[in-house]
Amino acid sequence: MKKLLVVLMILFVGILLAGCASTPTAPVTPTQAMTPVSTTAIPATVATVIPTTVAKNVTPNATPTQTPTPQPVVTITLTNYNTVNPSGTISITQGTKVVWVNQNQAILNQIVVQGLFTSGSLKYKQQFPYTFTKAGSYVWYSTGTNGLIKGTIIVK
Repeated sequence: MKKLLVVLMILFVGILLAGCASTPTAPVTPTQAMTPVSTTAIPATVATVIPTTVAKNVTPNATPTQTPTPQPVVTITLTNYNTVNPSGTISITQGTKVVWVNQNQAILNQIVVQGLFTSGSLKYKQQFPYTFTKAGSYVWYSTGTNGLIKGTIIVK
């Protein structure tokens, strides 16, 4: 540690001495006679800001577009052990999409709504959607390897 301190001190003294060394400079002597310069006022320039209006892209007599109402969706989940969520009877309005989702690890034979449709076989995690457009009471069922899963949908 002492050696480092000694080296730093020597370095500091060397820099100090190098900065103090001066070299004589030649005296400044005027070579030309100074001539007076006339001064005249320079007129100031003033910027003028003129307000302008920018026309927006406006369509005359435009009618606002309506945001479409999202379609209601009800999900019926078929689970293991012949259970369904929601179970039993559900009530929906016309235009509601019902999506059956198979969370049963066994292959379900088909989903049937008598008089409307018969789906194909649903494998694990597959879905089957159907939009109900007419009022009425619809019994649905699904026959699978674990038995019979069923419910009722009332469309108002």
